[in-house]
Amino acid sequence: MAVPNAVNIEDAINGYMGGFTFILLFALYLRGVDTRIALGALAGFLLLNWPKAKHFMGDAGSFGCGFFIAEGILRGGGIEHPLMTLAFTAPISMDVAMGLIRRKRLGMSFFTADRATFPHHLLARFGGSHVKATLVLWLISSGFVVLYPFPTALLIIFLGYAFALVFLNANSLFPQQSAGT
Repeated sequence: MAVPNAVNIEDAINGYMGGFTFILLFALYLRGVDTRIALGALAGFLLLNWPKAKHFMGDAGSFGCGFFIAEGILRGGGIEHPLMTLAFTAPISMDVAMGLIRRKRLGMSFFTADRATFPHHLLARFGGSHVKATLVLWLISSGFVVLYPFPTALLIIFLGYAFALVFLNANSLFPQQSAGT
């Protein structure tokens, strides 16, 4: 249930989670897992969900994508190759973990929605451009998938992404003390 919930939490920008799922399922297809039906469905959906979207994923779609990812990873050898599971789910699992830490540090409920996820930070950095933010998120996701066979390179992108998450959440992770306190 962790992957479907993480996909649901991260589904913040039109096209991001559909594209993320497509990237992972295509990588699994290249590893010999038959994901053609899901890939076809996602390709059709992405045409309508691309920024200035006409259709939206919603909870049912994001949980469905999360299920496709988890099931594909299990069929693709994720239990025997835990590094593959980590690499394929790192962009969403790391951001969800950062969100839980952020909420704990701020005394918020874990069930409170916020706009401090990595996709929202990218939207702010790109002046609200969903297209640019989505493309950057897809590029990051592709980087994790492509670098999976190269553990050293994967470690570098993993640490870089972790640093970016900490940097973007620094205000809530390390609140400044006022001079009079």
